[in-house]
Amino acid sequence: MQVAKIVRIGPMAVGGVAGSLLLAAFIVPPMLDWNEYRDEVETAASSALSQSVKIDGDLEVRLLPVPTVSVDALRIETAGQEAPIATVGSLDVALSVMPLIAGNLEVSNLTLSEVKLSMLESPDGEWSINGLAMEGGSGESAGIQLDDVRIENSEITLIQSTGTVTTVADIALKIEGKVPDGPVSWSGNASVHGVAIRHSGRMQVGSVATDKSIRIEAGFAGSDFALSGRVSEDGFSGRLTVDSDNAALMEQAINTLTQQQRNSQLPTEPLELDARLEFAAGKGDIETKRIMLGKTSARAEVTILGTDKKHFSGKIAVGSVDLDSWSFLEQEAVESSDDGSAEDSGLSGDFEITVDAIQWHDKAVRQIDIAVGLDGEVLRISKVQALVPGGGTLSSGGIYRLSGDSPSFKGRIGLKTGGLRDLLAWFGTDISTLPEGRLMSLDVRSGMTLAGNRFQLGEINARLDDSTIKGSLD
Repeated sequence: MQVAKIVRIGPMAVGGVAGSLLLAAFIVPPMLDWNEYRDEVETAASSALSQSVKIDGDLEVRLLPVPTVSVDALRIETAGQEAPIATVGSLDVALSVMPLIAGNLEVSNLTLSEVKLSMLESPDGEWSINGLAMEGGSGESAGIQLDDVRIENSEITLIQSTGTVTTVADIALKIEGKVPDGPVSWSGNASVHGVAIRHSGRMQVGSVATDKSIRIEAGFAGSDFALSGRVSEDGFSGRLTVDSDNAALMEQAINTLTQQQRNSQLPTEPLELDARLEFAAGKGDIETKRIMLGKTSARAEVTILGTDKKHFSGKIAVGSVDLDSWSFLEQEAVESSDDGSAEDSGLSGDFEITVDAIQWHDKAVRQIDIAVGLDGEVLRISKVQALVPGGGTLSSGGIYRLSGDSPSFKGRIGLKTGGLRDLLAWFGTDISTLPEGRLMSLDVRSGMTLAGNRFQLGEINARLDDSTIKGSLD
């Protein structure tokens, strides 16, 4: 992403307009109505920016006590574009005198209000201001010093290459420091799809010029996020923490932010996450120091390989899960926007998952062991094994396909227990009327198919108490 170019364009645009106006102020006699010189000022500013600058409101230039420019209703346009590149409701900028004389821009105070612009993503993932050609170059810059910059009541529209449009509204932002190289700090608020977001951060220059230390904090829906670490030419090394009062509300807000049409699946429990991140040379490593969902703890180690097509592998270990104590949001059913023709994601991976116990209906499934592999839209379940109530063992495996008109599963299932009555009671079956000595044990192996509304058990080979059962069930 051409971040440096995008970050520079705003201050450079403001500096170009302000610099042109201040230069004119030394030439044009004082005490004049600057609105009478709007055309000349627009021409000078347009030349400085290499874009068409229009001023629809009032403008004022003051040299003392510090060089200051105020502009109302500013438009920046480019040839051949009907809509302006950007509009600014009002601009107030004060520049330091000595750096300006030396040819450098040092903004002592800048306030922008009601800024509106859109950014467009190219097919290769680079972003630019919509309507503005981002020219190449070395990317080197002396930087622009921003001592006190404030952006108020502004809006940015993000247009992804897929056509998805996201509007970041109610932007309030304060910036201090040197852009784009740092050090720089910022804080502010915004709203995306009705979700209010607060954010802050800072960037420091490392001992090596290309290294930057960063810390970014954000919060929404009762959740706090913090990303800190070091960015270098080799990649990123750092830490991610999440602290949420309510995991379900956090997930619901994320679904809204990402425009995912689905209900929250997480419980209304507090969530804590502390993870170490390492990304370099097409490889990423994620290792959690702490995951707590309510009273349930977990650990995870994940490795990500590749750039275009990513391969995930890792291990996830979960402690005891008490589903009886969990509660979930009351939600109306949401129909997925997926039309069933999902494209191959290109993702692949292999995971081993272990769970100590899952408590449900006052009994527990224990020693859960799962091995799964992902290949695009196909989920390979090579192993599911667990101890179920009644002292039995459950096993399963097969292929789960995510694409097509509806997801489908084809595989096998097995159950062996000498405490069948306890297992039936756990499922809510009334066993009080069953004769003594009946339905005591079960050993069954069967193929299983799930597709849409169809459920089929085939090649059943079972022994119920002393009886043998073979056949199929559709």
